[in-house]
Amino acid sequence: AVTMDNFQLWKSVIPELELRRFFQPVDTGDSCEKMSLYISNLLIIPALIVGDNEDGYHSRIDQCVTYPMQMFAPNFKLRRNSTQDSSSYPLLRPDFSATILGRGCFFRGEEKKAGSNEDPQSELYTKLQNVWPFPGIPFVLGYYSVGTILSFSCVKSEGAEPVGNPLELGNALDRLKCWNAVRNVARVIKFVALHSTAVSPFDLQDVEKGSSHGTDWNRTISFSGGHVLKSIYLRDQETKTKLNRVLQVLALLKNGLRGVQPIISSTLSS
Repeated sequence: AVTMDNFQLWKSVIPELELRRFFQPVDTGDSCEKMSLYISNLLIIPALIVGDNEDGYHSRIDQCVTYPMQMFAPNFKLRRNSTQDSSSYPLLRPDFSATILGRGCFFRGEEKKAGSNEDPQSELYTKLQNVWPFPGIPFVLGYYSVGTILSFSCVKSEGAEPVGNPLELGNALDRLKCWNAVRNVARVIKFVALHSTAVSPFDLQDVEKGSSHGTDWNRTISFSGGHVLKSIYLRDQETKTKLNRVLQVLALLKNGLRGVQPIISSTLSS
């Protein structure tokens, strides 16, 4: 519930029918004055775009994503360009992460400047390809943006699928829709984080490393919790047949055992 004064103010930038999907005007006062002040700033005074590089869009995205996440998921630590609890390797850290200390990152974002030829959607999952750090969880939530165009996404080890339509954060109604989406995302990740713990790549321990005698390939096996990562380093193109054989075996395991997620990392030397 919001005051009629606030509702009338917001009507100056958003049609009344759309506003009533989110708020009910009343004469008795706001149910949350702090929230009403935030919504007024979000709709009437959008954060400025400063410069034309990626960092220049942070204030607008923070206004639409970071601030509501702080409101609705206050136990999460929100970071930019940090490896801490990011569930990623250092060079594959996300641009934005919502983490629980010691439990991992359950909401992440990738951002690019307007006009960029890079693909932030693919970065959501390629940064998690070597090790899927969420045992028992088929996907996590995230977002990707190019300039002021932001899309929410369902992130899996093999891809990132858009959820809903892209939002133009230069538009007041789309900023409000983004706020509402983050409000719902916060509810979901609070529940997921309560019942799950992500595996950090920093916790992976090598249990076998070195040359396999009598063969022309090296291998490393690492483990952490319910994960096993087996990396095979091939010395020439001919040994690709050995890699294919391993893939066939792991495919059989995946089909026969619930929760097994075989991932092969191979490097061909020149």
